[in-house]
Amino acid sequence: MISTKLQTFYYLLGKILFRYRRYKLHKRIIKQGYYLHKAYFEGITTYYYTNFKENPDSSKKHLVLLHGFLDSSHTFRKILSYIKNDYNVYILDLPGHGKTQVPYIRELWQMSSLVRGLYRFIREYLNLSFPIFLTHSMGGLIVFHMLRYAQRRKEYPKHFNCILFAIAPGMFRFEKKLREKNMKLFFPSTIEDIDNLLQHLFPQQMPQIPLFIKYYLLKEWNHTGMKYLVLNTLENEEEVFFTEDKLIHSPHPKRTYFIWGEKDHIVPLKYGQKLTKLIKNSELIIIPNTGHTPHSERPEEFYLSIKNDLKKFL
Repeated sequence: MISTKLQTFYYLLGKILFRYRRYKLHKRIIKQGYYLHKAYFEGITTYYYTNFKENPDSSKKHLVLLHGFLDSSHTFRKILSYIKNDYNVYILDLPGHGKTQVPYIRELWQMSSLVRGLYRFIREYLNLSFPIFLTHSMGGLIVFHMLRYAQRRKEYPKHFNCILFAIAPGMFRFEKKLREKNMKLFFPSTIEDIDNLLQHLFPQQMPQIPLFIKYYLLKEWNHTGMKYLVLNTLENEEEVFFTEDKLIHSPHPKRTYFIWGEKDHIVPLKYGQKLTKLIKNSELIIIPNTGHTPHSERPEEFYLSIKNDLKKFL
């Protein structure tokens, strides 16, 4: 058993190392021809990358990348070189993730608040009406909720709609056993739990992360805001997650491509097969020998699997 004092030392060292790692990832994205922006909108400073310095190219379509729970815009770093020349690319840090901070006020840490604020940021600040979305995990769930919000504002589909490329979105309320397993995975309480989460996220090749950074992540992934988000979600599961009937009668993207790692242990492939049957104008793309993060595990294979479909919307 490591003493509390030593744990604190590991945490502080891990914090320094993690910030240095994040800085290196940021520089890697900048080297690929992207620019970091920050925008103060509705009381929140949102950070996002684009492949243009000031104004988007009016001749190109807009491609918006949204990451998943506990992640950041950096998750897409390995595929950015493939998409930078064909689109106006926007890679957002979602509220409460990455550099986009949200005050620890419980009412702000709700899916409905996150969705409404993000929709208005995209629609009003970025001035995007018909973007292409490329999302991972929770990001795909958010897009479907944004379409519902656009419908309530009477903006769907005439003034807002999208094409969606969604990597393994967690749309449904999982059965009890899988729900309890994922709750334990995403809120680790020990270093062993961190390793278990990484093994589930990257079943083919788990990344080697220094012990000090794991101590930092142990605290970072359990901060007050994330706990609020989980508590609010558990209190409003019927509102956050979709039933089959609710999904069928909800607004859909103009075209949806569900992308799934064959060996996804977080959101198993059977949910992708189910979604494809329920969502009109959708199809399922399966990436072999990958887990929940095919864009990170096999970036070239991932891009090649969606390249032809993505280029249909140039």
